[in-house]
Amino acid sequence: MIENYKNIKKLILLSICCLLFMFVELMGSILCNSLTILLDASNFLVNGIAFLINAISLYVYEKKQMEHSQHFGSILSMFMIYMDYDHHIYIRIHSSN
Repeated sequence: MIENYKNIKKLILLSICCLLFMFVELMGSILCNSLTILLDASNFLVNGIAFLINAISLYVYEKKQMEHSQHFGSILSMFMIYMDYDHHIYIRIHSSN
């Protein structure tokens, strides 16, 4: 029980770090006018949100004892990461024209 709360705190801290790096890369992409850095910033955003989703699913599992909440959180975060990569491919294809 206490171990899950420690893991939740670690996931929240990791999410904050990802969002800080995303903000720095967003400013860098604006200053350099770089699509590559902007796409990397969006990747940090998706990773930060995925970590938050996993923290929420751990919290729900701890409070409600719902075993499927962890599976749902993992599937949702994987789906978000795959959609982000698909979005990167789409932008790369259409930016070369």
